[in-house]
Amino acid sequence: MVSKKSKKSEESSTSSAQLDQIANFYILPLHMPAISTTHSSPTYKNVLHYLYFKKHESPKQDAKTPKDRTLFLLNIPVDATESHIRDLLKPYGRVASIHFLNRVRDSNLSKEEREQQEELERLEREAEAAEEAQNNKTKKGSKKQQQQQQQQQQQATGAEDTQRRKLFATGSQAYVVFLEEQELVKALNMKKKKRSWIVTGPEATLADAAKLSSLGVA
Repeated sequence: MVSKKSKKSEESSTSSAQLDQIANFYILPLHMPAISTTHSSPTYKNVLHYLYFKKHESPKQDAKTPKDRTLFLLNIPVDATESHIRDLLKPYGRVASIHFLNRVRDSNLSKEEREQQEELERLEREAEAAEEAQNNKTKKGSKKQQQQQQQQQQQATGAEDTQRRKLFATGSQAYVVFLEEQELVKALNMKKKKRSWIVTGPEATLADAAKLSSLGVA
């Protein structure tokens, strides 16, 4: 059960600002659960995954994905299920159906959506190349020394590393069909705020715990 205090903090974290956009897609940052892989690997905390979405647009009429009620999602998390997406969009409307797409084989994408996807991926590659070039330019000392410096900085500021997950090759797209047109409009107008893919800690529900268990995360 979520306390009144946690509800108030959730409300206060909501911004009136619209989500940022890139290549006609809205950018939705999602905070992922902390995962510790092995005893020799670090625990990944405060990992950000970027989900992109827009209104579905296609010259073809398809009863399964009506344009006035369908949201097109790109770069969905690798562990995505219908339950995850329904929970994420629950504040904005009732989801009638979800259609996951195979990025390589699916031909249901419109020409415009394919072009926008290619443009988005091009921008992602450019951003990664620029970041890598900057890292190489400012690189000092050995890898071990860099890790020690990062750890010292984290301890001094109390900050945690924020890492960005990459686009994966297949299964990264989905169509989400709402029951009514105004519910799609509400989703397209969502505001900036902290959103968690799966809630952890004291505010986690039994459903959240079940999702973590399904991923093999305690």
